[in-house]
Amino acid sequence: MRLRQIAFTLVLAIGGCAWLHNQARPPAPARPASLGVANVEIDRIAFVGPTLNFRVVIGAADGSVVLDRRLTPNADVEITDARDCDAGQPLTYSFAEYLPMVPGPSDLIELKPGEWFGKDEQFPIFIWQQRQDGGIPDCVDATFFFRPQAALNESVFFHVKGSLVAPPDGGEPVDSGH
Repeated sequence: MRLRQIAFTLVLAIGGCAWLHNQARPPAPARPASLGVANVEIDRIAFVGPTLNFRVVIGAADGSVVLDRRLTPNADVEITDARDCDAGQPLTYSFAEYLPMVPGPSDLIELKPGEWFGKDEQFPIFIWQQRQDGGIPDCVDATFFFRPQAALNESVFFHVKGSLVAPPDGGEPVDSGH
């Protein structure tokens, strides 16, 4: 009997989390008069310890793009795959569920062609798996996608490839030159 109660509670909790996830994404704001295509560029990449750090830079082409300047991980920028660069083996990565507040007027930004917006991002990559030779990966190749609030393209896939670097004394990420 107790096992059924626990199972029932788990089913309700999982269903509730799925419902909340669907509710977390606010409705798209009013579209600009000339809707464009979102572009993504990446720089300042470093794989420090278990964290992949990079700056995502978003631009617009052929019209305007609206985005939430907070760029909430796993809501606006989401990791979909992480692999060891050398072996190509999948790596376990952390997925933290964020339930962002509905963006206010100051959170939304409209980019016109030629304008860019950038923000530093951090995604934990857990290296529990060891390579066949017993070491940990020296490089991570991860696939992400960015979801703009309003654009002609609903999502933009991009890759981040970062080499393992030792954190300096302050623990801040170091540019690995990619």
